[in-house]
Amino acid sequence: NHGKGAAVRRGMLAARGRYRLFMDADNSTTVDHVDRFWAFFDEGYDVVIGSRDVEGAVVTAHQAWYKEVAGNLGNVIVRSLAVPGIYDTQAGFKMFTAEVVEDVFPRLTIDRWGFDVEILAVARYVGYRIKEAPITWINDPESKVKWTTYFEVLSEVWRVRRNLRSGLYD
Repeated sequence: NHGKGAAVRRGMLAARGRYRLFMDADNSTTVDHVDRFWAFFDEGYDVVIGSRDVEGAVVTAHQAWYKEVAGNLGNVIVRSLAVPGIYDTQAGFKMFTAEVVEDVFPRLTIDRWGFDVEILAVARYVGYRIKEAPITWINDPESKVKWTTYFEVLSEVWRVRRNLRSGLYD
């Protein structure tokens, strides 16, 4: 097990097609959201990500309160260190043009939970336009994500910050 990031990276690079999507296996956000994303690609965006934290988003089943608090605090740190202006980096519903996948994914270094932040930071760093779009999200009570995962993500976000500053993604 090399981690979620490694698995998604490998799958996205093996996928074919003009647009490529990855989504959480628990179907927290349903695949029909893709229909909502097309207009943003037509507007010139290269990456469209599902967000629980923008106007129009609906969360029908919430996580435990401590996970939501940890997530909200973590998002403030993520925005300040790696991806200013993006409010929900961790929702597992992200769509990319093939060009972005082929350009950005080979540059990625994080194999675990922080890979979502790294994808967005690198995509922005190399000049791609990112749109955060509202989704309907339902928490899966059987989720394997532990509250301690938030600390792992934050340490990986710090790595992304260091990598950006050192030019690793050039």
